[in-house]
Amino acid sequence: MRQSTLLQSSPIRLSNRRLWRSVTRQARSAFRSVLLLGVIAAGLVSGGMLLVQYAQHHPYFAAKDIVVLTDGQLTQEEVRTWGELALGINILNFDAGDIEQRLAQHPWIRTADVSREFPQRIHVVIREHHPVVVIRRQETTYLDTTGETFVDPSSDVRDLPYLSGLERIPLDTQTAQTVLAEAVVCLALSREWGVELSEIQWDNQQGYTVFLSDRHVAIRLGHEIKSNVFVLVRRVLETWPPDRPAAVFDTRFADQIVVHPFPIELQGRGVEPTQTI
Repeated sequence: MRQSTLLQSSPIRLSNRRLWRSVTRQARSAFRSVLLLGVIAAGLVSGGMLLVQYAQHHPYFAAKDIVVLTDGQLTQEEVRTWGELALGINILNFDAGDIEQRLAQHPWIRTADVSREFPQRIHVVIREHHPVVVIRRQETTYLDTTGETFVDPSSDVRDLPYLSGLERIPLDTQTAQTVLAEAVVCLALSREWGVELSEIQWDNQQGYTVFLSDRHVAIRLGHEIKSNVFVLVRRVLETWPPDRPAAVFDTRFADQIVVHPFPIELQGRGVEPTQTI
């Protein structure tokens, strides 16, 4: 009986042994394959790194042309100097993001976009600030067409209208931001007058007052900039000679402009007071 049991179990044991040997061989084969692939991958990575390092110093990729496009007054030389860009720089061996950040530190640059064109060209696209107003503050501060402010104390003040009333108010407050936005609108609407502005004055009590450069006129606009008021002012200015006595146009009435003598509190802004008109 025992002999029969042994004879019956022997084929099973042999089968298990064969199966185990087969599994072991397959596992060893798979391990060798994985190991081989790892060695190949490591070689490729190492070779790729060596190739990149080689290319980063090869003269074939040295910049022979730096193209600077700007919508303002900055010269190509100024942009290159500020961005630390020079002919001969390897176009693979510089960080475009770092150069863009350096250029963005220039007071007159709003945005900078740096890209490379293989094998030997670098492109720089600059969008500058276009100032419309000088804000009266301790540092020379400008307001551009987009409503952004920027500081440039290193150069002469541009010949632009002044915006006063924000000397002691942080420019990031809601009040200042509203005044700045309204000033941009005011300048845009006033172009229909065909005259130059000297100053836009903002006061918490009186609102906005505009002073003209070529005639002795101050225009009170109130706390809101309304387009229909500018149409009325244009009609009055068309018949108002530059040599008329100093006066104030008060537009804070419905569909009319009231002309007053120039008050004492507005003296010192390029106009003289008068008795009556």
